[in-house]
Amino acid sequence: MFNKNRLIEDIDFLKVQTKNQIIYTLMKYNSCLLKYKENGKDATDIIYDNTKRFNSLMILTLLEKEQGLVRMKEMPNQKVFNRCLGFGMDDGGDNKEYYGFEVQIRKASEWLLNNYNSSSKYVNKEFKCGDGVIVPENKITYVMYKYTPWIGEISRKIGKNYYDSPFGNFLFYQIWQIFNGRKI
Repeated sequence: MFNKNRLIEDIDFLKVQTKNQIIYTLMKYNSCLLKYKENGKDATDIIYDNTKRFNSLMILTLLEKEQGLVRMKEMPNQKVFNRCLGFGMDDGGDNKEYYGFEVQIRKASEWLLNNYNSSSKYVNKEFKCGDGVIVPENKITYVMYKYTPWIGEISRKIGKNYYDSPFGNFLFYQIWQIFNGRKI
């Protein structure tokens, strides 16, 4: 059951996966990522090489949440890969310095791990996000709201935009549950 203050467990973030587990997840959905290469490297190698210290399902879940790439069968255009994790981008525009699948995976992976390792002081402290307030009960929950500052549990109008549920961390939670074989 979705708990906005405890999205997943810290131990789940730290469960390192093998390259074969990444491939298995992508094969399960006949993902276009199985065919994608950048600079001569397979997407699976790029993901594996950058997630050797935490659970690669974090990156796969974010790839699905941001662009639908894990369950996408047809190869999208390069623009989708350039912004695949939304890292270094904001809702108002692009930062071309962060373009590219490999750059997105590397930068987001470094960011996740660095923020996780320095987030203890934010646990159980109020955190305001775009559509509410949370009190993260563990480190990875704080990190996920810092990455995407939206609960996303209910539809609402925010500024000029109308967001349909699910989005934000509610969507992350749902995809995480599916990728881990749990019912939502």
